[in-house]
Amino acid sequence: ELECRLGNIPDRAEVAWVKLRGLGEATYLATYRKEEGVMDYEEEFTSEMERDGDEAVWSLTLYRVNKSMAGFYQCEVLLNDEPVSSRKVLLNVLDPSKVDHNTKYVITKQGGNVTLDCADFDGEDVHWKRLGETSVVQSGKLLSLIRVDRSDSGVYVCSVSGGSRTMNVSLLVEHIPIVSTNLSTISQHPGHPTQLTSAVT
Repeated sequence: ELECRLGNIPDRAEVAWVKLRGLGEATYLATYRKEEGVMDYEEEFTSEMERDGDEAVWSLTLYRVNKSMAGFYQCEVLLNDEPVSSRKVLLNVLDPSKVDHNTKYVITKQGGNVTLDCADFDGEDVHWKRLGETSVVQSGKLLSLIRVDRSDSGVYVCSVSGGSRTMNVSLLVEHIPIVSTNLSTISQHPGHPTQLTSAVT
């Protein structure tokens, strides 16, 4: 998903996502006008205009990404069909056959300390992220976690060279199960059925 954050958009303005083709050529993928809403022009792309506080968020979602989708995309604000503001983003599509990746598995007990390592990537800048998240947890070949609990369980990804080499480290934190019930006392007449429930986490 590509995202473009805008300030206040004039009522008569048009907002667009385009793909730049070079030599001044561009293909319009989606447009937005206040009175018409969002218009999508390609099956592989959908766009959405949302509000986030004082900002307008103009996003473009790409489906079934392939190598032909690589290139520059541009978010534009137009007045009278002329761009008055724009922002470019470069999309790189990696060839899965050329991406090195593997997985390590680490099991530790709750309350202990654990260090995850990416020592196989010698001499390269390494960044750690949790799978499914975008923010960098830590930089460097070692990721130290102190007094871990079950919320630390998950897959951590160390990557280099813009993701061209990755390693997944799956961390499982063993913990004592917690048994709970939402009712401490249940009353029932003799001869009638009753049901006891509990949750184990």
